[in-house]
Amino acid sequence: MRHLGLGRANKGTRVRLLIHGDDVLVASLDSGEILGEFTIDPTRGYQAKKKGPGENQGPSS
Repeated sequence: MRHLGLGRANKGTRVRLLIHGDDVLVASLDSGEILGEFTIDPTRGYQAKKKGPGENQGPSS
């Protein structure tokens, strides 16, 4: 079993999973909004979201 970390804000949201090999894209079934992208690591149960451009980056030099 794998757990995809989408966050509490998306609890109860109906989703569509687009899977290609180890890559997974999660989109809202109602709005089509992309909620997360993942690369499945078979050695881990919890899968963290890929970081998007500008997310969780420190100040630039």
